[in-house]
Amino acid sequence: MAKSNPPEAVSTYSPEAIEVIVDHIRGLRSLDGAAKELYRLTGLLPDYGKALLKAMKNGSARTNATVVRGYSKEPERTRLGKIGKPNETRLR
Repeated sequence: MAKSNPPEAVSTYSPEAIEVIVDHIRGLRSLDGAAKELYRLTGLLPDYGKALLKAMKNGSARTNATVVRGYSKEPERTRLGKIGKPNETRLR
């Protein structure tokens, strides 16, 4: 079996990697596919990527996609309509 060199580790903010995590949380990517994509983008080994993704999706404090991103992708008009209501988007 040929050994492959891992890509250089990313030491800066990677919006692509965050979107991969969010896609997995939302059910748009499988665990294996998301772990491989994280490996390609960040150099995080697939086993560690799987552990990270499992903990974020099934952990005791289930992680919300808005919290992972740090912002909400909803239109401004709907976000403004939710202010002060129970369904308001809140970052932890």
